[in-house]
Amino acid sequence: MPELLNGARKPVRQIHSANREWVTISVILIWALCVCYYNISVSPVETDEALYAAVGRQIARTSQWFRLEYERAPFLYKPPLHFWLMAISMRLWGETELGVRFPSATFGLATIFLVYFAGKAFFQRRVAVTATLSTATTYNIFWLAPQGKMDVELGFWMNLAVLSFLLAYREEERRSGFLVLSFFSMTMATMLKGPVGTLLPGFAAFVYLVSTRRSGAVKEIPAFGFGLLALLGIAGAYYLALTPEFNRYFFVVENLMRITEESRPLLFYFYMIFPDLFPWSLFVPGAAVALWRSGLLRPGTHEFSVLVWFLSFLLFLSIPSYKEEDFLVYLLPPFALLMARSWAQLWPPWGTSTTLPVSLLKGSLILLILGMFAALLIGPKILQLRFPGFPDLIGPAHSIVAGLVLVCLVALYIALQRQIRDVFYAVAVIALTLTLAFVHFFRAAQGQYNAVKNIARDIRSTVGDSPLALSPTQGSTELLYYLDRTEPVWYVAKIDGVEKFWRSEKKVFALLTTDLYDELKSLPGFPTHKVAEFAHRKWHYVLIHTTEPR
Repeated sequence: MPELLNGARKPVRQIHSANREWVTISVILIWALCVCYYNISVSPVETDEALYAAVGRQIARTSQWFRLEYERAPFLYKPPLHFWLMAISMRLWGETELGVRFPSATFGLATIFLVYFAGKAFFQRRVAVTATLSTATTYNIFWLAPQGKMDVELGFWMNLAVLSFLLAYREEERRSGFLVLSFFSMTMATMLKGPVGTLLPGFAAFVYLVSTRRSGAVKEIPAFGFGLLALLGIAGAYYLALTPEFNRYFFVVENLMRITEESRPLLFYFYMIFPDLFPWSLFVPGAAVALWRSGLLRPGTHEFSVLVWFLSFLLFLSIPSYKEEDFLVYLLPPFALLMARSWAQLWPPWGTSTTLPVSLLKGSLILLILGMFAALLIGPKILQLRFPGFPDLIGPAHSIVAGLVLVCLVALYIALQRQIRDVFYAVAVIALTLTLAFVHFFRAAQGQYNAVKNIARDIRSTVGDSPLALSPTQGSTELLYYLDRTEPVWYVAKIDGVEKFWRSEKKVFALLTTDLYDELKSLPGFPTHKVAEFAHRKWHYVLIHTTEPR
């Protein structure tokens, strides 16, 4: 009889577990949709995003899939895969901000789910949920995912490649399938951004094999060689379909420049982890001590595999001189998994309030709370000094601010009095509140602050198809995108460039920075006709024209 009852309970437990899994996935999906898509279209495209959008728009209009152009000139800086996705998205959603940003936002959502399934594969459901929560509430993901750039897409494929490779050595009976997925992911990453798509995950796989001293790896050299040949064959055919001019510039100039040009110091990523992976990065000291003391970071453990994954990415990215903050999004999946595993290691009954890791985590929570209060008090003033005219965030978000203050006060009490589980809940609530405030209020404020669409409309109605010169600034790419001219503009950075452009029999216009306009106005015998003045973010322009033959 007991055996019959146990047999009856087993299907019930399986059904309950399956239902709980669907509930978990549904909650993750709803939050991920909010983080990646909510208010995605309220702000205009900016800087590099506008440059990429212009290239993608040209493909969508002309169907020239292998010849990239920007302002009627060959675009040689990036391969076309990202622009293909953007062009397809524009055909689906129209030439809108949603069409520009949909591919990156979708890969942001995919990255969140990648972390969830990686957590389940390596550890347990609680770690998977914690890692997913930290991924979906980290500054780096909710800032970059809804932008029309390629770093979130590249990060997804490279992390999927490493995850698949690590799972190949965990699931022996399915090794070949995971290796195929790993090489496929590296192929996609290589098509997206060149050699780094293979070199970075390949470096992580090599470090893993060396550090775990897998003697059987030698026998798998033929399989690795076949996978590499397939990768080179597909990616090689893809690049050969592009112009020789593109391949010469992209591989010789663009990629070598990234290695040698002066940009950021060697340890740039080591300290930029803290602001870019905020707020969870503040808890790195406590997490590191917890994992070190647990003895779980020995070769052969899943914790060690994820640590190799994280450190390999961090060290490889630190080698070239060229470094960008956006590249830290590549580190997010292994970072979230390690942080989640450290929290689980300190979860009662293992952790106590007297252990060093717990004390460090509580200290980090207090630091986070103090930072929140400082941001609420002086943050708006700093924002106004850095970006004059930026909309007030505190007024419209007063309910969120009040809630955040209350949460911080409760969290402060928890940090001083309670156990590690309560500390984690306090951090999670703060992170969720900050993310909600960002996607709901900050994105809307960005749209109000950036008036480039209105400026472009006014300039277009005045200039029409007449020749136009433009002072190059960081904001000029977005102006060009929304001007959407049939003829390219003439870039003028110095006064002699303006004079050369001005010697024309036609009616010509120039949109100059105020400094360049003042210099031009001081020249004798050089009449100018001011049409209008524009303020675009932190740049000020003057639109001038001439109607007299020069």
